[in-house]
Amino acid sequence: MHPTSQLDIDIDYESLKKVGAMRLGGLVVMDDGNCMVDVAKYFMDFIQKESCGKCIPCREGTRRMLEILEGLSRSRRNEQQFERSNGSAQ
Repeated sequence: MHPTSQLDIDIDYESLKKVGAMRLGGLVVMDDGNCMVDVAKYFMDFIQKESCGKCIPCREGTRRMLEILEGLSRSRRNEQQFERSNGSAQ
């Protein structure tokens, strides 16, 4: 994440490298409508699927972190369904 003072830089490798935004070559652009739990879940799902699975922390840790994130998003969906059902009953 970069401060708003850096929002008007060019989006090319050299410009991003100057401000320290390019380390491994990835760039993700989102607006404030993105849920960070869903974003974390998306990337954790990718990491979990792409892991070779040879080391226990990677094999078991990424699976467990994904389970935790899925549990958080399930809770949020249940909350939203509850709010909708309460709103329609009034």
